[in-house]
Amino acid sequence: MSTYLKTDVPFRTQQFVLLAAQVGNFHKAARILHVDPSVIIRSIDRLERDLGAKIFERGSNHFSVTEAGRLFVREIQHAVTHVERACDLIRGC
Repeated sequence: MSTYLKTDVPFRTQQFVLLAAQVGNFHKAARILHVDPSVIIRSIDRLERDLGAKIFERGSNHFSVTEAGRLFVREIQHAVTHVERACDLIRGC
């Protein structure tokens, strides 16, 4: 098993994807995270380009999560859960 990432997915971009999928709006996610919406949109655009797959299908005033996006979000959520568990374990030492 490989111990390095084949695709660099910054943790911040993972946060953007998870929160945007959760709240259903890039602008709302940006307000919650105190960043400009363009930061979220550019990060997700870069990720989609790197992955060669759309995570969000965008309309003029809305977006929906694609099938690939649902898969990505589910797996990233597992990773976040593992990171949170690792932090809890270390704090308990």
